[in-house]
Amino acid sequence: MLFIETRAHLENVEEIVLPFGIWEHHEGIANYRKRVNDIRGSIDCSHIAGDIEIDSREIEIADKEKKAVKIGIYDYSENEAYEEGFYFGYYCIIESMAHMIQKMIYPDVEHNQIPYEAVEIICDYCCPDIKDDARQMVTMCMCALMFENPGVGFFAVVDFAKEHTTLKGLAFFQEFIQTSSVKYKGEKHSMDYIGQEMLNEYKLSLQTMCGCPLEYYNKVVDSYIQDFQSGICGLLMWLYTGNINDRKQFMTLVDTYGLPYIETPERTILPKNINTGHPYLETAALAGFELIFRRLQKLDGDECPMYRVCKLGRFTDTTNVDELCGKEQWKKECECLMVHALKYYKLKDKDFIP
Repeated sequence: MLFIETRAHLENVEEIVLPFGIWEHHEGIANYRKRVNDIRGSIDCSHIAGDIEIDSREIEIADKEKKAVKIGIYDYSENEAYEEGFYFGYYCIIESMAHMIQKMIYPDVEHNQIPYEAVEIICDYCCPDIKDDARQMVTMCMCALMFENPGVGFFAVVDFAKEHTTLKGLAFFQEFIQTSSVKYKGEKHSMDYIGQEMLNEYKLSLQTMCGCPLEYYNKVVDSYIQDFQSGICGLLMWLYTGNINDRKQFMTLVDTYGLPYIETPERTILPKNINTGHPYLETAALAGFELIFRRLQKLDGDECPMYRVCKLGRFTDTTNVDELCGKEQWKKECECLMVHALKYYKLKDKDFIP
């Protein structure tokens, strides 16, 4: 939504004043951005959670106000109680999932309690019988992410787990998405139905954003649609019945659910078409617009987000790294992702005002 509305707005203006954020020009996007930030929850915590306190009233407030859930903590190292210890939202859920799966591969890995151990801490408080069952907690996280407010949704999943103690893993996930309902466009539907509808809409939105037919992303999204149709989640199937340390099994999973755009300080990886050996146009287009999006907001200052990577020689000499990379990328004429993206989205000749 952010990308689509940003692109639509920029197409109709000749002058772009930096920094630029679409939320400053679009009330609906501003409200959407606020909702996302409100339900995100804490990304860290300055105290050690020796124990926690969860007040059901706080869950109700978070549900009503569409916010992350406030969790109280006891920090025994400071001998203090903090009513606003941390806020449990979708960020805690996705990072807890990543942490638990990483521990299955590297048992000695360590991360900060918040957000990485938030789900384990909450399960220890709410349902201690599963606090050591990482796979079941990952399953519950997958279910919680189906909610508009995942932080609140997680506690609905906890209640479901308490009512269905014999259900675990794949059976738990299937029963939950097929029997639980949430509102969608003013009507209540089962989660498996909504998942399919939203993903089909997402494909259309993504094609509009990329400005080209989708080949790679259609395959990826269709795999998730199939999961909702069958009630079987491929990731959970792998965690429960596969060998998580088996590279071949992992690559099979990647082939089904896709390889994301990966960017590190040393390299950039885009999924490639096996027939041509080149990145798909749609993934390159989306990666390119993300560069533009970051530059518009000056998230990396005046530098192109790829400046440091190019400067280290990641690419060939034809990228012609120069002072414009660190200041006015729209004035460059060369072969690089930023220049191609500006041309592709017809922004190259716009009047940028730093």
